[in-house]
Amino acid sequence: MEKIPQTGEGETALILRIPPEARIPDGASFYQGDDDTLCRVIRANGERCRATRTRATGLCAAHSGRGILTDPKRFSEAGHAAKRAKMQARATLGITTRRASQPLQAARIAAEIRAQDYARAIVDAPLDDDSIGTIARQQAALRALELLYPQATLSASVELPQDVDQVSGMGWQDMQALAASLVTSGDQEA
Repeated sequence: MEKIPQTGEGETALILRIPPEARIPDGASFYQGDDDTLCRVIRANGERCRATRTRATGLCAAHSGRGILTDPKRFSEAGHAAKRAKMQARATLGITTRRASQPLQAARIAAEIRAQDYARAIVDAPLDDDSIGTIARQQAALRALELLYPQATLSASVELPQDVDQVSGMGWQDMQALAASLVTSGDQEA
């Protein structure tokens, strides 16, 4: 779009360039006034498009045939897929829409949505990288396994009767107390 001086007044007006892929509604006209940075399309009902114009055409991206209107079905499918992924991530993490998300929850949602990217970065990228050697690739594989399947350790100390006489000297309540202490101590350390 170019500004050209009008004769006599010294004011400038914009030249309207309509690209071949433009999507102008039937019965529409064009705003001829001073540049106000809005799309110059006036719909058949007399209402002017309120979207911001592009400098190249004087029309908004939609009326210029760019953006979502180039392929509305594809953009709709992509938008719905992103919405489903976000809803699924929120449900997986137990974050409801009834309360406001905290920054950490929002970060967890974003990480859940991009889980496949994280998986590729941790597993696929190091293993498929031809620029690293065999040993570096093996080390990357081991680090990925350690991250994905961390080793779990458990330590427990138990005092049990040493011989048959100590066991035979225990009553029912003593045995129940010993069993309860074993179950409780195991739960606390796990």
